[in-house]
Amino acid sequence: MTSLFLFFLYLIKINSFTLYNTLHPYNMKYRISLTIAKSVDKNNEIMDSSKQIIANLTRNFDIETTIEELKSLCLSKQLKTFSYEENNKFESIIKILESKFKPILTTQFLNFALSGEWNLLYSNITTKNDYSNLEFNITQKLIPTSFDSINGSIVNKIAWRLKSSSDILGTGDLIVKSDYTITPKGNLEVILNEHILLPVIVPDDLEALVSLIQRSVPFEIFDPDDTTFYNTYISPELRITRVVGSKWSKVNVFVK
Repeated sequence: MTSLFLFFLYLIKINSFTLYNTLHPYNMKYRISLTIAKSVDKNNEIMDSSKQIIANLTRNFDIETTIEELKSLCLSKQLKTFSYEENNKFESIIKILESKFKPILTTQFLNFALSGEWNLLYSNITTKNDYSNLEFNITQKLIPTSFDSINGSIVNKIAWRLKSSSDILGTGDLIVKSDYTITPKGNLEVILNEHILLPVIVPDDLEALVSLIQRSVPFEIFDPDDTTFYNTYISPELRITRVVGSKWSKVNVFVK
């Protein structure tokens, strides 16, 4: 009887996994960098640790020190998977900075704060990082139509380099152009325009290269269509953006 019951649970697990991946076509392409606790005790331990970190940060809060700590943590694991402890500390710092941020209420000042080129340091949903033959750096440039306008453009630039163990197989940029509109609450609604591939050293298979880049970079960098950017913290050097799509949400950290 026990064996039959365990076998029944196994069938449920397999069928649930198949159903989930059928309904979520991007699930197999992208890996969540937030490591999920495997037990209730571990979850409680993380929550208690997070509360302690937030309490310490609040008690000894200094904006410049907190920003430098966040940047240092991001740079140590740029676009890589965090451990339990690292992610816990990261999320705690994010919450503190967001709680201290006062939203920018005028279109002119918001455009001024957002404009310029930002380098992506961290995304809490990363992609597969086992493509060791592809290296890339991601920047995002926000360009308002005018500082008084609610419209503007976003240019994501993926600077890529494809290599083998001994040779450089290709280099160049993939440009992703989008338009944004500022909502009355100060969020950015984004619509994709076009992709432009600009190879400097042309690899043998361009189609395979684009597919590799798509699987390697955060999804909304490659395809930001129909997303909303909630800029939950903005300073002259740091921007925290919560990106929300139709079926997912995530956090990105940029440095100017």
